[in-house]
Amino acid sequence: HDLLLAAGTYLGPMMCIPFGVKDHHQIFDDEPTMYGSIAHANNVQTTKSTLITRLMDAGSIPIGKMQLGTFAWSSANAWGECMSPYLNGPGCGSSCGSASGAALGALPFSVSEETSGSIACPSSASLISGHIGSY
Repeated sequence: HDLLLAAGTYLGPMMCIPFGVKDHHQIFDDEPTMYGSIAHANNVQTTKSTLITRLMDAGSIPIGKMQLGTFAWSSANAWGECMSPYLNGPGCGSSCGSASGAALGALPFSVSEETSGSIACPSSASLISGHIGSY
């Protein structure tokens, strides 16, 4: 992206801004979307996330898929518990990886979704605010 920008190519208002993605969004054609489960270690979806595609079309760069609880249920999965970086306890909710990464300052923002506290709970556990978009 830096080379594109230096050559005068402008991709959009999000150009060169990195972000994290909850691991239930398909980003590229070849990486697995595991839903926090070892059973889905080789799961590559055929449909990409519209939201992520639009962010990338605007120039933003996905830098990592963030941990979520098994099948987006809680903050625990086969690899362990997603922890709050500040409260010394569980990160709360299935979007705990997205909230923890943003709270640490490892990325400027991250993407998840709200189903049953998936943004509200991890945001409060990581002492940050979350935005719940609407249609």
